[in-house]
Amino acid sequence: MWQGAVFFDYDGTLMDRDQGVSAPTAKSRDAIRQLKQNGYLAVLCTGRSLAYIPQDAKNLEFDGYITTNGAYGQMNGAELFNQPLEEELVQSFQNACEQLRISYTLEGQKECFYRAFSPLYDGWLKRFHISTESLLPMEQRKHTAINKMMIVYDEEEQRNQLLKAFGNRLVFDQHIQYTSCDVSRRGTNKGTGVEQFLAHINLSPKQAYAIGDSDNDLEMIRIAGTGIAMEKHSERLGQSADYITDSVANDGVAKALAHFRLVRQPFLR
Repeated sequence: MWQGAVFFDYDGTLMDRDQGVSAPTAKSRDAIRQLKQNGYLAVLCTGRSLAYIPQDAKNLEFDGYITTNGAYGQMNGAELFNQPLEEELVQSFQNACEQLRISYTLEGQKECFYRAFSPLYDGWLKRFHISTESLLPMEQRKHTAINKMMIVYDEEEQRNQLLKAFGNRLVFDQHIQYTSCDVSRRGTNKGTGVEQFLAHINLSPKQAYAIGDSDNDLEMIRIAGTGIAMEKHSERLGQSADYITDSVANDGVAKALAHFRLVRQPFLR
């Protein structure tokens, strides 16, 4: 039986290009290996779809994945839950983005589709190191179920119009320092994903740790028995966290695991 489970955000937690860290650090990789050897599950909990999880993340050999901000979960390759958006809602949102000329992505687990109206979309791809090979032109979408959407906008008023039209059904999670948002079903988030994952493996939230940096990690941090914020974190996340660790560049993940004695102590040095 497992000792517990640790849920890791990826962008801003295991990597942060703004800090010059394009992949998990050697100490973070070693700490996650130790964590698994010590009887804890390591689970990636990300806003990304399975379709564009970086190879550097896959190389960490996570036991499980919660993707698209809690809408999908799998463990050891087996699907645990899958909550696609209603097709009527996807179509309405897509039509609104087209009319407002807002760049957007529709995300399934095997395929993601995009429409770019602005050069800012390329900036979003570069910032999150997403290869265009992971995305297909919107015209190629046929019947793929969509778990999450994403927008990149030029003017705040564009986003506000979408909020006004869809805010009662969808949640817009703003990306830090960029004019883009994850768009998810209201009531679906990383916290609900963690809850479902734990229920499937018969672990309690008290046995869970969660590590993140931004507002879309907030529910995950609150659900877990122990919530950890990276040094660079959103204000709301910091208010809810039980512990604030070091930065990505200074091996904050490894230090947090060592602080709670989930791995050996030398990482604290």
